Amino acid sequence: AMILLMVSIRHHYEWIRRETEKRSPANLRGLRAPLVVVPIQYWTRVAEKALRFAYALSSEVHAVHVEPAIANEDMHGLRQVWGKFVKQAAEQAGLRPPELFVLESPYRFVISPIIEYVLGLERQHPERMIAVLVPELVERRWFYYLLHNQRSNALKVLLYLKGTKRIIVINVPWYVREDHT
Repeated sequence: AMILLMVSIRHHYEWIRRETEKRSPANLRGLRAPLVVVPIQYWTRVAEKALRFAYALSSEVHAVHVEPAIANEDMHGLRQVWGKFVKQAAEQAGLRPPELFVLESPYRFVISPIIEYVLGLERQHPERMIAVLVPELVERRWFYYLLHNQRSNALKVLLYLKGTKRIIVINVPWYVREDHT
């Protein structure tokens, strides 16, 4: 059984090698900056880092924020600070301000509205790559990891499974200082 397992693993690696090998020059024609999607829950330093990286990739940035459809109010205050902290700052830097798309979701589902939004963008722009920047907290201690990033992980997995070859998922880590308790 062990020998069969090892042989099947070797065959799998060989198949992957054949599937991914390239024996021709790189195709670098017709490159275009991707549409960048940044899920933002609150306005934080983590969100700012993700937006800064988004602008390094493209001038076309879509910020998506999910709110429960039940409460017809800005639960996290993001819309209230968006103009002053983001839109105005982008204009002052000579950048096209990122568009804030507020997605309503029943029952506080967060992941499915973002996935639907990204898949819709992909359908609307068949000639473009879609880069989804996923802000994540990185903790020094492994047990803190269980408290954060579960939505991020689910979002990444579902984008990989439901998307096509034009959706790219990029982690944007925020390293939490060690001196907190």
